[in-house]
Amino acid sequence: MGTAGDRKIGMDEEDVAITSRKITTSAEDVNVLHTTTKAALDDSGSGHVGNSAQALSELSNRWAATGQRHTERIDTFGRKVGEAAVTMTNTNEENARRIRDVPDG
Repeated sequence: MGTAGDRKIGMDEEDVAITSRKITTSAEDVNVLHTTTKAALDDSGSGHVGNSAQALSELSNRWAATGQRHTERIDTFGRKVGEAAVTMTNTNEENARRIRDVPDG
């Protein structure tokens, strides 16, 4: 990768693609954590009755909705980073082709 003094002036498209995959994996991890937490909340409701049971159920449903939103946002971000990696790769290849096509002297 080229540098100007000590400053990096480029990005490695493979690093961006790897980051995209890591973000997507994190979205899956968040989903698992929210799902298992909701299941634990639901399981703990068996001993509750009346208002307590209703409040716990409402809390569990809000938790599930929040978890779903978080998962979707993280996943969407990961996909956008992946799209950026593809765009970067395509742009780099096109620019390299253009440079190769410049006639000598």
